[in-house]
Amino acid sequence: MAERIEFKNIGVIDRGVNVKEQVKPIGIKTPIRRGDRFGIFDMNTDVIQQIKDNLRNLLLTNHNERLVNNTIGANLRALIFENIGVVNNSATQAIAENIKTAVDEYMPFIELEALEIGLHESDATVPDNYTRIKVTFSVPGLSEGDKISDIDLFFRV
Repeated sequence: MAERIEFKNIGVIDRGVNVKEQVKPIGIKTPIRRGDRFGIFDMNTDVIQQIKDNLRNLLLTNHNERLVNNTIGANLRALIFENIGVVNNSATQAIAENIKTAVDEYMPFIELEALEIGLHESDATVPDNYTRIKVTFSVPGLSEGDKISDIDLFFRV
């Protein structure tokens, strides 16, 4: 009669195999710089970093800067230069509306949480002749949970 061995009784054999999780590139980091890991350009490997990069590019783009789609962007420079050195309710409201419109149109998976506008006179972290816009947002669809993050944009006035 043949000898029968149950695989449950053998145990676990450590084969010394080290399985590393492969990091995959998601998109090109901006500003564009030379990369060493994934090819010619440096790449984002984290979803939230890529979303921040895309949101920053969307908000820094003005209307008519893209050839094929001339309405892309938040058109913030025009609003900031109209209101140089002044942060009043109407300027803040217009900036918030432009940001919300652009995000709703081109990045609808982002939920905007807060907007802060700072001038050098009222905020020591803002350099001379600059306006800072800080946008706080969350991405509810991420598998890691609702990630809340923010981006800082600086406009020279």
